[in-house]
Amino acid sequence: MIQEALDKQVCTVGIFIDLTKAYDVLNHKLLLEKLSSYGVRGTTNSWFRSYLTNRRQFIKINQSDSSNIMVNRYRSSCMEIKQGVPQGSVFGLLLFLLYINDLPLNIHGANFVMFTDDINVLIMGSDVGALKNKIDRVITELETWFNRNDFTINASKTGAMWFYNRQTSFLVKPKVTFNKMNLDYITETKFLGIHITETLKWNSHVQSLASNLSKVSFMIKSLKEILSPNMIRNIYFTKFQSLQQVGTLFWGELGGELNMRILRIQKRAIRSMVGASSRTSCRQLELNILNLPLLYILEMTCFVRKYCQSLELNSSVRNYNT
Repeated sequence: MIQEALDKQVCTVGIFIDLTKAYDVLNHKLLLEKLSSYGVRGTTNSWFRSYLTNRRQFIKINQSDSSNIMVNRYRSSCMEIKQGVPQGSVFGLLLFLLYINDLPLNIHGANFVMFTDDINVLIMGSDVGALKNKIDRVITELETWFNRNDFTINASKTGAMWFYNRQTSFLVKPKVTFNKMNLDYITETKFLGIHITETLKWNSHVQSLASNLSKVSFMIKSLKEILSPNMIRNIYFTKFQSLQQVGTLFWGELGGELNMRILRIQKRAIRSMVGASSRTSCRQLELNILNLPLLYILEMTCFVRKYCQSLELNSSVRNYNT
């Protein structure tokens, strides 16, 4: 969406919102009303009311000496929890998602990318003036919704990003004000595990990924002598490949030295799994592990298969083959 807007020279601003203690401030009465509007009524709604009310908690602190022997124990009085949902529980996450589900419905002229309490608002305009007017309108609607739902925006951790290419880099960035505070423009942020920059370049993400993968590769090498081959293989898929696959659809086709660095780290990790030398070809190891180019092909194939109905054919865009 952002790349398409840049290709059309449409001005685009993304607002990355940070909520203060998002799970701890949910209004129980408002949550139950939202559940009722979604069809959770009668006995089921009463059950959720019982689940949320009369919960109590206290804080306990153990004091230890230099020998790690407990010498004192402190405990606060037990207090009733009058707002929020239990974190770490199945219902806690579900209730939070239902609570914020209506946010995009109340904001007009913006696109949302939401995952639990990570919220990104994309605002586009044909020129800077139109974009500024749209930003002001969207911010007003956001402030109204957050205030009505008892959320507090952490303005110091909420930032705006101006996406640009060579044609739009010279334009003046519109001011973004949230709760009477001017938001700083940021050049890079981490959102849903992906490092996003204002130019949509992936160097920062790949460099960070290389650092993390190197640590996992070293861990695999260190554990190889004390764990079974099956355990080492599970560690590779859960720790290494799970990191490698994040955002592969975006940066996997770049090529160049950065991607070769990722591929070299992957080969080093694969060789460490079986104790092979650095000169051994990974193809000879027969571990049935996809390398980086094949992972990209797999991700692209799955994407095309899933969204084939909404993709345009080349013939509908150009009158010649590409």
